[in-house]
Amino acid sequence: MFDEAKKNWLYLHAMIDWLSMDSVTPKTEATKEQTVELLIAISQSVPRMNLTSNPSPMNSTIVIMAREKENEDAEKYRSKLISISYTQSPDVQRPPSLENCGS
Repeated sequence: MFDEAKKNWLYLHAMIDWLSMDSVTPKTEATKEQTVELLIAISQSVPRMNLTSNPSPMNSTIVIMAREKENEDAEKYRSKLISISYTQSPDVQRPPSLENCGS
């Protein structure tokens, strides 16, 4: 179970890194959308490890630190996924704004 979760987590990180790279060859927006949907599905299917099940007093500090790190990492990658999913396609032009309109 842990090996499968670890493999999925590593795949998720690799896909995020791949999506974040600037590439010489353009990628189609459909491929990006499908990839983002796949990443979201994987991130929701990966079971979380329960670090709080019967922690001994000796390692409670380690458990707290690990939980904080896990939450920070999860939030970082969640934000990255959201920002990737809201990026505009380079071939879509923005509508004119009031500042750009000539009078």
